Amino acid sequence: MKMLVLLMGILAVTYATDPKLNFTSNFPRSCPLKNFSDWYVVGSYCVKYFGQPQLNFSEAEFFCRKTVIGGHMVSVHSEEANSQILVLTMKFNASNPRIWMGGLELFRTNRFIWTDGSDWNYDAWVPGQPDNTANIEDCVEMNWKANGKWNDGKCNLEKPFICAFKNRV
Repeated sequence: MKMLVLLMGILAVTYATDPKLNFTSNFPRSCPLKNFSDWYVVGSYCVKYFGQPQLNFSEAEFFCRKTVIGGHMVSVHSEEANSQILVLTMKFNASNPRIWMGGLELFRTNRFIWTDGSDWNYDAWVPGQPDNTANIEDCVEMNWKANGKWNDGKCNLEKPFICAFKNRV
């Protein structure tokens, strides 16, 4: 069984990547809103992992917008939220954890924005990323080469994704 270690400040937390295990440490609680009990709270958002259908970046963003009022692909604003997104992804698909997040490069400026319009105030890039290989990598994915780390990827590739909406409770 593989093991994953996340560093959170000075506290090291170990998670088993076996998808049959229940991740209790740092696993997000259920969204408290009626009809969203299969969504989870991450920061001020309710989020849900979607493994099927796998969609390209634009399709995934529009899927999230159609799925819930105020929905977008997930934006991440802290190390704790990044860890919770990772744990959620590993619970549902540890064997293929690469996911789309709602970040994209703004017109090849090397400046990234979130599709939900929130501030870009945190990132967790794989060392050497983003690199916009061949000027065709504009969309943000998680778990490329290193679990919990981000990469700029080709937007036309189909991947699982996480939708999110603002938790107003």
